[in-house]
Amino acid sequence: MPLFLFLLAPEAGAAAPQAQQQLSGIQKLLGGSPIPMFVGVFVIFYFMLIRPQQKKQKDHEEWQKRVGVGDEIVTTGGLVGKITHIADDVVTVEVGDKVRVRVMRAHVTGKSPAAMAKAKADADKDKDKEKASA
Repeated sequence: MPLFLFLLAPEAGAAAPQAQQQLSGIQKLLGGSPIPMFVGVFVIFYFMLIRPQQKKQKDHEEWQKRVGVGDEIVTTGGLVGKITHIADDVVTVEVGDKVRVRVMRAHVTGKSPAAMAKAKADADKDKDKEKASA
């Protein structure tokens, strides 16, 4: 704190050391050390952000391995098409009549919007059948 502030308000300068000595309720609970608080924040971040993201990535990689011939997919470049051939890490996608593109399997991001709509419609039909039979 600059010297001129002590001259103008001597009571403010005297109160500052007392305020620094007081611990917050959480710090008292943890014994005055900030390390357990940092560990706690890291644990919260791990379970709320890091772990779900890792699970989502693992599920996506498994889905990429299960993708097969005849599936309608979308690539990271935005191409929508149907898989016609798979060889190791290269997928051949038909994007139009007699137009085929070879794409790395890692760049297959998901099902095409049409395929997703069809899957949703099929799931809705299955639910309706279950309700009718019950």
